Amino acid sequence: NSLQFRSTNSGDRGEVSIPIIASSLQQLAGRKVVVALTIHSISDEAVQYYVKCDFGTLGDCGRHRFEAGNETIDALFEVDFTRQLAPNEDGKILINADIFGTGRGVELFSIRARPAN
Repeated sequence: NSLQFRSTNSGDRGEVSIPIIASSLQQLAGRKVVVALTIHSISDEAVQYYVKCDFGTLGDCGRHRFEAGNETIDALFEVDFTRQLAPNEDGKILINADIFGTGRGVELFSIRARPAN
């Protein structure tokens, strides 16, 4: 399964919010992790998109900008949660599928996190 979405606004109003359950976030507390989004553009043109996180007491992951083309790739970023408390509430990953707000979009296949080396 996958999720396709487009953004017609370049800012917060163009974001899609993907919920992350608290039990998954609890496994990240006290670690450095690499987050991977498997994604590609839904059109023949490349699209620039950004990813943000709101993980409650774990904090955020900053704003990461990527470009997606026709090929499915993993967009990777590292987050340091070594000094953060495990959250008791769900969090979310926010994605704006087109930072220029022109209506381009992406197809998201998966979001994964693993310990960083």
